[in-house]
Amino acid sequence: MAEPSKAKLNVETRVLTSSQNSDYIPNLASLAQQNYDRQSELFEKKIIAQATLDTYVRNLETARQTLTGARAEEERARLAGHGLPSGSADARL
Repeated sequence: MAEPSKAKLNVETRVLTSSQNSDYIPNLASLAQQNYDRQSELFEKKIIAQATLDTYVRNLETARQTLTGARAEEERARLAGHGLPSGSADARL
């Protein structure tokens, strides 16, 4: 059986490439936002159920929290790299 074409199924394919580890989580958050937007539109048209939309809401919230945590971790690492030498007067406070 031949595979149906994307045009017949009205399917859009999107690929995000993470060239660095730091791109990975923002790319996931971006995809989660796009999925939510698409599902929200379907819900407004009464094509999907509230429970389905709720799943995408939770996925988006999780992606945003993960992104926030990753950014905070990057900031902590950046600040740790600018720490004071252990023998300085401020380091003993």
